[in-house]
Amino acid sequence: MGTLVTLSQTMSGHESSEIQSLFGQWKDEDRDLSSYVDTVRDWMNDVSKLGIPRFGETANRLQRLRERLTTHFAREDTIGGQLQDLYLGNSAELSAACRQAQRDHSMLISRLDSLIERLDEVDPPFASWEAAMEQFEMFIVALEQHEDQELDSIEMLMPPPRKG
Repeated sequence: MGTLVTLSQTMSGHESSEIQSLFGQWKDEDRDLSSYVDTVRDWMNDVSKLGIPRFGETANRLQRLRERLTTHFAREDTIGGQLQDLYLGNSAELSAACRQAQRDHSMLISRLDSLIERLDEVDPPFASWEAAMEQFEMFIVALEQHEDQELDSIEMLMPPPRKG
């Protein structure tokens, strides 16, 4: 971590503001994703209140979530690469965080694909709509834990704001 402090202390004001901008973009990505996930979650709760399961429609909505996640993860990977370039590749912590994020992204997409496939079956393999919602919630918990851990890693790397 000492390397990062040295790098952030030697950065020009332009580099520091560019890094701050990238961190802001990262946080914006997370907020946008969280808002979209809340929309899907709200829809599923509304369906529950109606008492009529909609497995196929849920699969379609989760497919759109998958597309959104794929775009989100690609954007995070791009921002991570830009941060590595600004840190001149000297940050072992940042490199490790980016590699872990890519592994997590792949695992999360695979897990969502599996849920979508099961929801889209002619006879979905869930005991009930509530069981399907529980599977969705477990996915969301894993996604939120990933995003929180990723944000913690990124915030730990963020250089302090320059004074005056």
